[in-house]
Parts: sequence; C-alpha cells; structure tokens
Amino acid sequence: MAERTSWTLLLAYALPSLPLAALTLPTYVFLPTFYAETLGLGVSTVGFVLLVARFWDVFVDPLIGVVSDLTSSHFGRRKPWI
Repeated sequence: MAERTSWTLLLAYALPSLPLAALTLPTYVFLPTFYAETLGLGVSTVGFVLLVARFWDVFVDPLIGVVSDLTSSHFGRRKPWI
C-alpha cells in the first residue's frame, strides 16, 4: 500500500500558490467589466469567452503533461515544455 502524504506537507506544497492566485483574481473581477463597459462587448459574450478558455485548459493541460512526461532530452524531462 502506498504511503499517505501528510496534510502539513500538502499545505506547505500548496501554500505558494495562494499569492499567485491572489494576483490573478483582479483579472477575473475587473477584466469582464472593462471589456463590457469600455469595449462595448456583452457581459455574456465576455463570460462565454472566459469559459471557453477554462475548458480549453481542462483538455490541453493534461495533454501537455502527458507529452512532457514522454519527452526526454539532455536538459531533463520537462525542460523543453516549460
């Protein structure tokens, strides 16, 4: 049976992503308003485009991960894809 990872270790691993997420939060708060008011796009159109971008990530990110895992180079396994 595989050894379980402690919650403390998982929290320590995930903690640096919190400030990075905080930096992108204004993008999702202010960007749709900017597009709607300044550029005249509909709010539903802006929401749909952002939704499509998220769905694109759902499919492309695992694909890039598989390709990255299967690639080997003299720089290391993931270097060409980062």
